[in-house]
This record gives sequence, structure tokens and C-alpha cells, in this order.
Amino acid sequence: MFLIIISPRGGKMKFNYGYCSDIGIEKEINEDSLLISSAITSKGRIFLALVCDGMGGLSNGELASGTVIKRFSDWFVEDLPIMLKNKFFKLDNLQDPLTRVLKELNQSILFYGRHNKINLGTTATGIVVFNNRYLIFHVGDTRIYQINQEIVQITEDQTWLNDVLKHNTFSKEEAYKDPRKNALLQCIGASKTVIPDFYYGEVGNGDLYLICSDGFRHMVNKDEIFKELIFKSFVSKEEITNKLQKLVELNKKRNETDNITALAFQCYEEE
Repeated sequence: MFLIIISPRGGKMKFNYGYCSDIGIEKEINEDSLLISSAITSKGRIFLALVCDGMGGLSNGELASGTVIKRFSDWFVEDLPIMLKNKFFKLDNLQDPLTRVLKELNQSILFYGRHNKINLGTTATGIVVFNNRYLIFHVGDTRIYQINQEIVQITEDQTWLNDVLKHNTFSKEEAYKDPRKNALLQCIGASKTVIPDFYYGEVGNGDLYLICSDGFRHMVNKDEIFKELIFKSFVSKEEITNKLQKLVELNKKRNETDNITALAFQCYEEE
């Protein structure tokens, strides 16, 4: 697992976050990676959280996911401050630069795999929060949920299963029995090109956001996730982490064989 956390203090908007990444009960290496970055700017605090679910076996998946995490860590520190200097900056301005970064990463990992005759790739699903708005960028089937009075899945899985169910080309029974059900329609490093999905929305005081790899949600349902992560008040990082750990252990108890990764953060404003 590749992990980077940059989190300075201060700023009006605050974020309490927790995370848990587990190798699971079967795999030899944890191919998931995650990033948490936060910075204070003259326009307010900006926050980035990203989870990547690597694929390729042995250390190849970890290489793919770690490469994406490292590039976005550099982007946050080096590229983003330049864009923030624009006095007319808004979150919408990030869509084109984020698309370029994801396309460049796809090409570089794809070239590496071909050159070394290996197959590797990774999902990449992240959220940027700036003041009271968020922007989500999404490639693959790592999910983002918003939790307040209910749990809402924001991202759509870019999978064969989701596509055929959405277009009614297979019955639900046929689709779930098909061996292609977990196949990704695109992922970083294994597709000729990638077209990320973007989502925008408002951040409410006390809202909690969960980013999780598919290993976190195979053996638990939305109601179980909601029951653990619904908080009636603002909570500490330790409380969030403990709740995520409890859900990870439940997945393992139910024989989830994949790596299991979840990152959650709660937003609140200081008075």
C-alpha cells in the first residue's frame, strides 16, 4: 500500500478523517493506495482525498496505484498553487487539468506495462473540497458515498455489470451470473484512453464522505455502512477510523478475498 498524508492546521473549513487499508484474507500484497492532502490558501482551505485500487498481481497493482497517488501528491503541492493564484479561481477550473493528469498517467502506466510485458492498472476516484463545494473525479469502480441523514452513492461504477443493468440489455439475474460482471470498462494503465466522470455538489456542515474500494462493499450493504458511519455530532479521527476498521473486519469475517480500503472524512466549519 502507498499512503501520503499532508494536513496542515488552521483554516475555516475543517476535516476530520480516518482510513483503513487491509491486505485481506487471501492476497499476498495490498495493491490499494490512498492520499489525503489539505492546504490553507488565501481563498480558504482546499482538501483532496483519493483512493486507488490497483490490479495486476504481485507488486504490479501497487506500482500502478502508487504511481497515481504520487503524481496527485505532486500535483497538489506544485500545480494546484499556481491555479489558485488566479483571482477568478473556482472548482470548475480543475476539470480540464485533472483530465490531463489522468490521461497522462494512463499513457505512462500503459507504456510501462507494454515495455515490461506485464498487465497492471488501477482505479482512481478522488474528491476535492474547496470552501463549501466539492468536485469528484472518477475512473473505475471505487465508490464515493455522501452520508448525512441518509447514505447516497454519488459515483457510478464503470463496470460491465452496471452498464448492462443501466441499459436493460440483460436481466438482473443473467447479469449477476455472467463472468464479466466485475469487468471494468476503463481503468488507469489498462485502457487505450480514459474519460473520467466528474461530479459537483455542495458540502454541508457535518456531512461525511466515504471513498472505498470494491473490497470494502462486496460483503456489507449500504444499510450496514450507514448504521456505522452516521454520526449525530462531530467526531474525532479515532472514532472514524474505529468505525471503518469494524466494517473492514466484518468484510473479512464474511470471507472477502480482495484488498479492503476505506477513507472517510467529515466536514465542519469552525465558528
